[in-house]
Amino acid sequence: SSCATCTGIDENLCKTCQGDSPFWHLATSSDSTGECKAQVSAEQSCQPKFYLASTNECHRCHSDCETCSGTANDQCITCDSSSSTPFLHIEDGNSTGRCLAASGSNNECQSTYYLSTANECRQCHSS
Repeated sequence: SSCATCTGIDENLCKTCQGDSPFWHLATSSDSTGECKAQVSAEQSCQPKFYLASTNECHRCHSDCETCSGTANDQCITCDSSSSTPFLHIEDGNSTGRCLAASGSNNECQSTYYLSTANECRQCHSS
């Protein structure tokens, strides 16, 4: 851990991290303290189930999301395929969606949606 500022001696009490990269602040509690972690890869700055906020802090995704762009349940990019909500339902025109349970016994998308080759439930054409 490489805290620049902190609220205590523990490694998970960082307020800010040293340098802009490769360290990111994991906001893990309500008081915005966390642990500074190394960047996972060039494409992925935060640990799984976290997203990089504009403040260079990694914030936790909604519990339904595997990857996301924000904390809301409709900001999922991918869903956890082993969860009870494995299907990503994307509203027409959006790049993110909600993770939902299958409809019926055949692991199908809900009404007015179709299963894409990317295992995403996309909204049918409106006409």
